[in-house]
Amino acid sequence: MSDELPGICCMCGGSPEIVYARAVDVHGIEAICRTCYPDKNPPQIARLIQENAKLRDLLRWRKWPEEKPKKDGDYLCADSGRIFVAGFADGFWAEDYGTDELLAKVQYWRPIGPLPGGE
Repeated sequence: MSDELPGICCMCGGSPEIVYARAVDVHGIEAICRTCYPDKNPPQIARLIQENAKLRDLLRWRKWPEEKPKKDGDYLCADSGRIFVAGFADGFWAEDYGTDELLAKVQYWRPIGPLPGGE
């Protein structure tokens, strides 16, 4: 592993002098440049940390049935070898999104993120 700090700031996307970096999780390293460092802009840091936490949660796979969707809708699902979209309604995976055999094998799920350029 390199001792160099990453060259892109997670706050502004620029690449001025990086003054702070930390390992976040499997998604990589979070780096902050001198311009965005917390002493200079605490409100921006707090807002972006919250946004990053929401995005990390959106990408997190949940184990079924330990964690169930809170809202009805379409979700990205996985079993032991496939990824597919399934509908969740009234506490059950909707049968019209696939065969009963496929839906019976939902092991993990996660929300489908927003489309590019929209919600």
